[in-house]
Parts: sequence; structure tokens; C-alpha cells
Amino acid sequence: MKGNFGTLKLGTHDTPLKLAQLKADLFNDLKGDIKNTTDGENRIGSFFGYDSPVFGGGVSFSLGVGKGKDDGVDGTDLDDEFGSNLSVSLKYDIDVIKFVIATEKASIKGYDHNRLGMMIPAGPVTIGLIHTTTESTVGNSKDYDATTLSIAGKVADGKGKVKFQYGTSDKSAGLSQTQIGYDHKLFKGFKILAYHTIRSQDAANSDDAHTGVGFEYKF
Repeated sequence: MKGNFGTLKLGTHDTPLKLAQLKADLFNDLKGDIKNTTDGENRIGSFFGYDSPVFGGGVSFSLGVGKGKDDGVDGTDLDDEFGSNLSVSLKYDIDVIKFVIATEKASIKGYDHNRLGMMIPAGPVTIGLIHTTTESTVGNSKDYDATTLSIAGKVADGKGKVKFQYGTSDKSAGLSQTQIGYDHKLFKGFKILAYHTIRSQDAANSDDAHTGVGFEYKF
């Protein structure tokens, strides 16, 4: 439900903390999604949220309430009750910068998160940053930080976009993700894409590579 008062959401939605990545994750929903290096990418059901209208020259805020983690033990704080999960974000969006800070408490996976998201346009190039801190509320996982830096630039005809993204995380030892990609818009709502992702993890002594091609049509 949307009006001059803002937007009310009910059902299954991304939490405000997840949306605080803005569009800095250039490979969202592909093999190189930042969910491989950080938690906090939560889309939950039984969700109630509110997005404010823009005020004060580019300021807005969002909040969302949902169910937290269920640990399977009766009488604890982790009992999957509605209202136990809370996510809040504050956004500043003007022509020269998009800046978001967000926090989420008692997520559906049993974590507390804080996130900074930023996008800075510089001519034909846009620089993105996502930094997330994670603390376990269950006590069975270590706390960690994860950072992703992205750069996207338009090619001369304006229909193509070259993308580079690098992410690092101490969720596990030596975890990093490097990727390149190219999108080309053929006509309104339709683009083709190609990407290559390399994910390294010292703890598992592994290097995984993924190459993909595809298309996207928005209607």
C-alpha cells in the first residue's frame, strides 16, 4: 500500500538491511552474489514493513518486523515469534551519493548485523561499497566482517556496462570473491549478460570458478 504517507509492506519481502546493499552488488542473484561472503541477505515471510517518503532533501528511512530464528527449545528468546526480528535503515540519496546505514537484530538465521551501503557516481563510472558486520546471537558461530567493492562503467554507446567486483570476508580464513562481467541493453527492459567469478577460500584450500551467460527481461 503506497501513498503520500509512504509505503506499507506485508507478506514476503527483503529486509531493510538486505536492501541497504543498494545496487552495489553488481552480481546479485548470480553465482557471485554477496551472500557467498556474508550473511544478512534475508528475504522473509510474515513480514511487516514501512518505507517513509523522502524528506529533508533526500533522507528516508525503512523499518521491518518479522520472525526471528527458532532454536527448537521452548521458553527461549529464539522461538520464531513475530516481532523478535527487527531491521531498520536510514538512507540519504542525492545526485552525488547514495548512502545507507542499517541494522538488523535477531535475524531469521540467528545473527545481528550492521551494514553500510554506498554508491558514488563519477561520470560514466559508479563506485559501490558494502560493509557488513555480523555477530552471532546463538553462540555457535564467530563474529566477522565482510566488505565488497564494485565498479561499473558505461561503454561509449551507452548500452553496454563493464563490471568489476571484489569482496573479502573473515567468515572463514582467506575467503574472497573476484568477478568481472558485461551487460548489454538490446532494447527497453531486455539485456544480455556475461560474467566470470572466482571464489577462493584458504580454510578449505579451494578455488572455485564460475562462468555464466544469460538474459534478463523486465516486463
